[in-house]
Amino acid sequence: MLTQHTAATNNDTRASRTNRPPRRLLASVPLALLLAACASQQPQRADADLDDAPDTVNTGLDRFAADDDDLRRRLEADADDAARLYRDGDWGSVRSPDRTPPLVDGGPAPEANIGPAVALDDLAPDAADAAPSRPFVEPPPTLEQRIERLAAELAARLRDQSDQDASPVHAMASLAALELILPGIAAGHTPISGLTPRERDVLDVWIEMIRDAHSGLRNAQEPGALAGAVVRAGDRMATFQPFAILHAALCARVEGFGRYTEMPGPTLLAGRRQPAIVYVEVDRFAHKQATGPDGEAGWRVELTQELSLYHEADGLLAWRRPEQEIVDFSRNKRNDFFVVQRIELPETLTVGSYRLKVTMRDKGAPGGAVAERIIPIDIVADPNLVRTRNR
Repeated sequence: MLTQHTAATNNDTRASRTNRPPRRLLASVPLALLLAACASQQPQRADADLDDAPDTVNTGLDRFAADDDDLRRRLEADADDAARLYRDGDWGSVRSPDRTPPLVDGGPAPEANIGPAVALDDLAPDAADAAPSRPFVEPPPTLEQRIERLAAELAARLRDQSDQDASPVHAMASLAALELILPGIAAGHTPISGLTPRERDVLDVWIEMIRDAHSGLRNAQEPGALAGAVVRAGDRMATFQPFAILHAALCARVEGFGRYTEMPGPTLLAGRRQPAIVYVEVDRFAHKQATGPDGEAGWRVELTQELSLYHEADGLLAWRRPEQEIVDFSRNKRNDFFVVQRIELPETLTVGSYRLKVTMRDKGAPGGAVAERIIPIDIVADPNLVRTRNR
């Protein structure tokens, strides 16, 4: 029973769907009724004069009215079907409308629009009407960019300082140090006050050392590269450093460089000859390429030494040793150099304080560099004073 009831229900459902009017037909019914009413209500004047008739106005609908017989016939047929439908309720006999609507007239198809092309951008809203875009935010500078910017600013200030200072060596040396950060930043700048030739030569070596260190650190990334740059610059800088005496002493015994026994005080007894050894260490002396006695290539050092003893109370010269020449040859450049000279002070020196002046001259340096050092000496009459100071 349940199965039969379900089947009957399905049959009723299909029958109901069969008697339902097509949707397209229902949509055409109001249009058909409207056109029929408009056609039946048109006014007719049989007695009107043709001359009184108004001029025909082209409303743009003439092409539709000129050949509308076919359309009228279709609409009338649809109206008849609708009337019969509502009268008899027979939806199955209703004619389905054409799926493709006919052309209004038989004329040529509409031509394509050949006017100026319209791009999608032309149809976009104005910039003022569009939603406001987010402003561009510049990303923060990197650490390297900040360092370079600050280095460039510092370099500009150092250039200004070098132009204002009477002696621009310090500012120019500081500017050259920035070559480690920005290579080439110190090139091409000449201070207003100018530099002496010697100052310019020293700064050139300094700049080359900084650039050498920058290149070495970039390629090797180790401290040895920095040390190598300093050593190479040191060899060149030695030519600009002044010749100097590192140490001078009146000694009783000398065994070698840095190995000597100083006389205490020194305090000497009056009325006696006083033998002694003058020990002098020199630095930053010049080397000249030369050929040795056996024809070998090497380096020669040429120095002179002069000794003068002055009485401290009145500044009178009490004793003098004329200039002595010291010549040394070596296959390699010497780093340590000392001079030893034996002397004997006369017994005629009276009691008092004296100053032994040691004068060293470097004959290999341009212009003959000179260095001096003072060794104080006391002459006493009491032997006990000598013994006391010697303890």
